Amino acid sequence: MTGWVAWMLVLGGLGLAVRVRRRSPRSALWRVAAWAGSGLALAVAAGLWIGALGVEVGLVVWLALVPLSALAVVALFGRRGPRRAEKPDGW
Repeated sequence: MTGWVAWMLVLGGLGLAVRVRRRSPRSALWRVAAWAGSGLALAVAAGLWIGALGVEVGLVVWLALVPLSALAVVALFGRRGPRRAEKPDGW
């Protein structure tokens, strides 16, 4: 049961980051809120996994998710390539 709660926290934190990204992509405050929300969700999830699965297994699961979560956040907020130039009228 605790593992399911931990999964929901991780998904909720990433969902918060996605939602914030869609609302206001340029606001620094929203970006900080998304990072903090995702980080808090991961920290709480780590505690739940460690409590439910024991220290060794819980830490392994949590350490496996941290890089994946970091990649997801970078994918959401990372640098994008150059924008394509708009085609002139008549194309």
